[in-house]
Amino acid sequence: MKKFFTLTLLTGAIVLLAACGKLNLDSGSSSTGGTKTGSYQTTGTVDNSMYQGVIKNGRYQTSSARGLMLQQNDQGENTFNIKSMESGLESLAKAQFSTDKYSFEE
Repeated sequence: MKKFFTLTLLTGAIVLLAACGKLNLDSGSSSTGGTKTGSYQTTGTVDNSMYQGVIKNGRYQTSSARGLMLQQNDQGENTFNIKSMESGLESLAKAQFSTDKYSFEE
């Protein structure tokens, strides 16, 4: 009886965990409202204060320099400074380039 209870509980846990799996594998590559231009696709706007991201061949394009600063400055204190620098550069870009007319590509 104890083995039957354990087997039933284990089967139920497996079914529950399988139900929590990711069913649609392509849902993360683009969001709703995306527009297609040539071979590029944009993610769509969340709100007017955010740039649209560029998606090429179903994947978000990252720069080869992405994470380079973190590798060179692997001290824990510099991570905050790098994020502050990125957000500062983005706010400067928003002042010069409208989020309605331009997209963001690393």
